[in-house]
Amino acid sequence: MTITFYSNFLNHHQLSLCNEFINIIGLDNFKFVASQKIDYERIEMGYEDMNVKYSFVIKAYESEAELMMAKELAKKSDVAIMGANSNQFCKIRMKVNKLTFRFSERFFKNGTWHRFIPTTAYTIYKNYTLYREKSLYVLCASAYLAEDLALLGFPKSKCFRWGYFPAMKFYEGPVMSLKSSDKIELLWVGRMIWWKHPEDAVYTLDYLLKKGLCCHLTMIGEGKKRKEVEALSRKLGIQENILFKNFCSEQEVRRYMEYANIYIFSSGREEGWGAVLNEAMNSGCLVVANEHAGSTPFLIQQGKNGLVYKGSHHDLMKCLDMIVEDKSIISKMGEQAYFSICEIWNYRVAANNFVKLSQALMNNDSEKSILFGPGSAYYY
Repeated sequence: MTITFYSNFLNHHQLSLCNEFINIIGLDNFKFVASQKIDYERIEMGYEDMNVKYSFVIKAYESEAELMMAKELAKKSDVAIMGANSNQFCKIRMKVNKLTFRFSERFFKNGTWHRFIPTTAYTIYKNYTLYREKSLYVLCASAYLAEDLALLGFPKSKCFRWGYFPAMKFYEGPVMSLKSSDKIELLWVGRMIWWKHPEDAVYTLDYLLKKGLCCHLTMIGEGKKRKEVEALSRKLGIQENILFKNFCSEQEVRRYMEYANIYIFSSGREEGWGAVLNEAMNSGCLVVANEHAGSTPFLIQQGKNGLVYKGSHHDLMKCLDMIVEDKSIISKMGEQAYFSICEIWNYRVAANNFVKLSQALMNNDSEKSILFGPGSAYYY
């Protein structure tokens, strides 16, 4: 089997998956086509230019020869994954009607009414609905993408659970042994902007403190809302219980996650996926997650490996009451979160499931469909 993955540029969320594809089908049978250079802003933020680092990357923007190679792979590869900025290659692919997966987050992050905008509806039609009778399927990097597509006529039956699969850590000893033991350590990480709702972390701390729990919150990130969040902590009189930190390295963030007992994942529907949820779960945190973020419904099973709230402060407090009533669920659900990533929602399982799914679709063998996790049917 030959697989070609098309996207704008190779990044750290895709690298582990690409390497696993190579482990399964061999280096000669896998290629990643980058359609553009990584932008300067990302380089300034510390991102690595992976397009030039890895031999399996074809830089379609670099020369006519590499562009022609990318187009030829679109015609000949057994399977193709079409990510960001891949429309020109997908058109070629659909002409030969070979097995193709579109990879996307949800479309209507700001409301499903956007489907009534003619340019939006037409864009989705020409890239998805137009090919609904062909060998085009969708890898959903959001639990809400299939619903968005269905509103414009693309069948849910051709949609599969997917996501982002960042590097995964296995811990030699119990992951919970790394956690804070003298107090409940809370953590929030991200850009402090309105739709990530960093204030929910402050309200979480305030509520737990008022319920008599000994807690501390670390908030890592910068953004337009940071001053407002800091002001809120002072208004509530809990600023002494919060550490505000600027952005730091991935390694340092991971150490904070490993020490934290509870992670607050408060992003709303504008969060296409949210790989920080994968990382917090892999670190053994009990995650209190907003249901509207794209990754939450796929990764979290309510009351088993995390807690889900419906976006409102009232529902957030209902989730927190479960912790107040039984603090042992912090470690129990944290362990289950860790196992969920290590056993199901990771790049190794994703790559193997994808190969099995592709083989089943090419052979028209529904008996070999994936039942749970990455590559499983969208239907709940």
